[in-house]
Amino acid sequence: MYGLVILLVIGSFVAPFFVVRKMKGCMKFIVGFGVWVLMLSLAGGVSVGINKQQQYTLRVMVKPAGSKVVVAGEKVNRTATGSNKFGNLNGGDYTITVSKPGYQSETVSVYLNEDHTEAVGLITLKEARIQAQKAAREAKAQAAREAKEEAARLRKANYSTLDFQTQCMSMIQEKLKAPSQADFSFNSDPYETTKGYEWVSYVDAPNSFGVKLRADFVCSFSWATNKISFVMQSR
Repeated sequence: MYGLVILLVIGSFVAPFFVVRKMKGCMKFIVGFGVWVLMLSLAGGVSVGINKQQQYTLRVMVKPAGSKVVVAGEKVNRTATGSNKFGNLNGGDYTITVSKPGYQSETVSVYLNEDHTEAVGLITLKEARIQAQKAAREAKAQAAREAKEEAARLRKANYSTLDFQTQCMSMIQEKLKAPSQADFSFNSDPYETTKGYEWVSYVDAPNSFGVKLRADFVCSFSWATNKISFVMQSR
């Protein structure tokens, strides 16, 4: 674009000679002068068009009233209190900083490519402290939950349902009259609960008279206590 301006300026001096070269007298001077003025006007118009950028208005709506507003950009740093209208701003990135004694300052970023209104609300320092304390409590609780879940995951990785089933069988056999003859049918498999593992099944084993009896049992494992318990009842 700037090359066009240069060409128009040069043309303002050259063009009149070509236009009036066959003219004579006053007419030659008048026409030549007119062409020169026209070419310079065109060059000036193009130059103004290049240099003049589109400008916009930024309005900042703030709470509480009377807050200090600072709008800063590449070549702009304006401050206002009360009247928060900033006009004649070139397009681009700006930061808006709003502050007031007793309140927590707030900074937001905007990009102007049209007239824009931005709302910024401040909270009191007391409210900010309460929110910070609440966020800290929530973060601590979340960390505790994640640690608990990770611990449970590691326990599960080191203690499977098969480990649980084997340990249950061993504990139940200790309560039988003939442990070596215990017959676990495995008619059901252990399953995982929200609190640990559970296995509901039965065992066949002879009593002291050699008569084979069947006993139902419920065996449970708790992640909280890391212990196994069972209940057994003969049919």
